[in-house]
Amino acid sequence: MWSLIRGEPEAVIRWAGPLLVVGLLLGFASTQLEAPLGVITSVFAIALGAVGGTFIHWRQERGLWMLAVFFMLVFGAIYAMFVFGQVRDIVRGARQPDVGVMIDGALGTLLLLATLRFLRRMAKDNWTFSRESGNA
Repeated sequence: MWSLIRGEPEAVIRWAGPLLVVGLLLGFASTQLEAPLGVITSVFAIALGAVGGTFIHWRQERGLWMLAVFFMLVFGAIYAMFVFGQVRDIVRGARQPDVGVMIDGALGTLLLLATLRFLRRMAKDNWTFSRESGNA
C-alpha cells in the first residue's frame, strides 16, 4: 500500500484496475448523497487508475514522457479548480467547513500526490530512455 502512495510504477500499474473501479463506485455513491462528499477522492482515484493503465509499456515506448508532463499539468489544474471552488464557497458562506469535506480533500490530495509522483517518475525515466535511444 505504501508503494502505491509513493507512486512506484509497478504498484500503480498493478492497482490501476481496482483504483478505477473504486473511484467509479465512490463517484456514483457521492451523487446519491445530499452533500457532495467523496467527489474529489473519486476523481483522483480514477485519475491514478487511468494513468496507471496508460503507462503499462513505459519502458518500451519512447515519447511517453510528453504525455506524463501533459497529465501532470491537467491534473494539477483540476486540483487547483477544486480547491478554489471549495475555498470560495467557504469564504462566501455557501458552505460551512466540516469534517467530511476535509477528509475528502485530504484523501484526494493524497491520491493526487501519488499520481504526480508516478507521472514525474514516468516522465524522467521515459525521457532518459528516449534520449538514450536517440529519439527525444
